[in-house]
Amino acid sequence: MERPKISRRLLGVTIGFLTIADLAVVADVDRLSSSNNSPASVVAEGRMLPSPHKATLPAETVPTTTIYQAPSTTTTTPPETTTTTTQPPEILTAEPTTSPSESILPAAEAPLAELQPCPVEWEVIKKGICYAKQEGFHILRVDLTDPNISVCPAYTVGPGRLGGVSEAAEQMDAVAAVNSSFFTKDGWPLGPLACNGQWVSDDSFSQEVLEYHTDGTTQIRTAEETLAADVTALRFAVSGSHYVVNDGQVGEDFGPDNETGTLYGRHNRTAIGIDDKDFLFMAVTERDNKVTMPELAQFMGSLGTGFAINVDGGGSSQLYLNGESLVYSNENERRISTGLFVIVNS
Repeated sequence: MERPKISRRLLGVTIGFLTIADLAVVADVDRLSSSNNSPASVVAEGRMLPSPHKATLPAETVPTTTIYQAPSTTTTTPPETTTTTTQPPEILTAEPTTSPSESILPAAEAPLAELQPCPVEWEVIKKGICYAKQEGFHILRVDLTDPNISVCPAYTVGPGRLGGVSEAAEQMDAVAAVNSSFFTKDGWPLGPLACNGQWVSDDSFSQEVLEYHTDGTTQIRTAEETLAADVTALRFAVSGSHYVVNDGQVGEDFGPDNETGTLYGRHNRTAIGIDDKDFLFMAVTERDNKVTMPELAQFMGSLGTGFAINVDGGGSSQLYLNGESLVYSNENERRISTGLFVIVNS
């Protein structure tokens, strides 16, 4: 679903490569300068490093302890002489207080994500990433607290260009991806996009922006509010046409007629949301499942998201997972401007 070209100011960021060692996201930024004081091009780098690995203490046992006991002495008095007899020292062995398999340290509780990595009947894709198909939707759930997982919006090819989500995901070595923001026919995204404290696009077109911050908080703001805020506080930000869930409230009224119009009728949909446990949900309808905005809102609310937005849909709705395009609404994968990519440092 495309919008007409509008006036904009864009700062394009393209994720170039990621290394397994540090999960670096390197972005090449091309900006046309309108001032003699501005360089013709800017190169910026956004990096997310996984948290240091926590040391795991090995199980300890109390060793067998040898205790020396002083020799005992007895005195025998015969009729004429006194004889002193010294007995050999006695060796005592202390019993261990724990079995070899037990630790004297208190057992640490396993993280909840390890005890139950995915909901019942969901498929485990990677640690922290789950997949399910429910009610005509393909759903990905991503643990945003996992230090080995990076989530960022990025251009499929570059600013002002169009490409496939699957091809871009393969180049980035991404585990999963969906389409994201609306865009103009010549490939420019509408609304702000941010990744690791850097603008991917600082377009000011009126959109709702889902923000996930470095402190783990989530909110939805207008494009103007997002652009006025501190970009370095954003872990990522994605723009869409409407919020469907905002601060736990499921949206109901999306226009004069929820059943008709380019955005309000029945279409294939893609939605992106976050719950209060820092799980990211990306939901894409199956090709034959066309839903209204209120129906999309109800579904995202049923997943438990506190904040969720409707991003580009129709023929743009796409889901890539583990090297395969699971769904795209057209006969062929539509070439689009940007996607939201999930990358795992293995």
